[in-house]
Amino acid sequence: MEKILPDELLTQILSELDQTSLGRCAQLSRRWRRLATQPRLWRKIHIGGYRCSLDAELMARLGDWLGDSLQEISIKCLKSNDNLRELLVRAENLTSLSIHSASESCCALRYLGLCRNLKELRVSESCKLVTEDSLNLLLYSCPELSVLEVSSLDDFWDDTNPRVGRLFSTLVSHLTSLSVCFADATKLLRDLTKCPRLTSLNFAFPDIASFVRILRCTPNLVCLRATGYNSLDDAANLQLPALPHLRRSDLIFHEARAETTMPLIQRVPALKVLSFCGNMS
Repeated sequence: MEKILPDELLTQILSELDQTSLGRCAQLSRRWRRLATQPRLWRKIHIGGYRCSLDAELMARLGDWLGDSLQEISIKCLKSNDNLRELLVRAENLTSLSIHSASESCCALRYLGLCRNLKELRVSESCKLVTEDSLNLLLYSCPELSVLEVSSLDDFWDDTNPRVGRLFSTLVSHLTSLSVCFADATKLLRDLTKCPRLTSLNFAFPDIASFVRILRCTPNLVCLRATGYNSLDDAANLQLPALPHLRRSDLIFHEARAETTMPLIQRVPALKVLSFCGNMS
């Protein structure tokens, strides 16, 4: 079949494969290697594994090979990232960066200043990666950033530095989508002011007052997912703000009553999809 199919059609088929499958195809023959290693097929790469450490020469060669074609990088289980710079400095068109389970010594966000075109950043289960320095880099070196997703088991950010909270809130005001799925997320957002650009929000909150306060800062939400451990009834007495553009909402509350929930729903006239998890009476 490989002798019958023209290069362009075979390349189109290869473009549907994941990174591992492309690597296997490259071992079949010289022609398959030439086609499977085209940089345009490697716009997204995954790096990492258990206690991964990056080799400087490998990162440099990878960057030279992919160059401007590389748009998305996913990194997992890094214990050190001093050599990550060798790849990022060559990936000028990088738009998406995901970091999962990086160690505290990794400091994986120190090279964000190299990612001028970064639009999406996702960080999960990584200790103290959000620092004053990394937030400054995001604010002033990544002007295109619009999507931020952060989650952690613990020690995600330095809560002893008040400037971290203020910088994070400033950053959020520039975003269109934010996901902060960890217990003390509202502490990180305590300095939040109006965020007219934010249209998608996913967050956890400890009390109804925090829930209402965040919503008052995000008047143009279209999608909302909120997780709390209180009764939704409490929101009725806290003047829940009207959300005229909200179309989808996923709410997780401990309990709610129909007679208080329905008036709250009426404050979101554009709502099309409502998913509710909790005790309803």
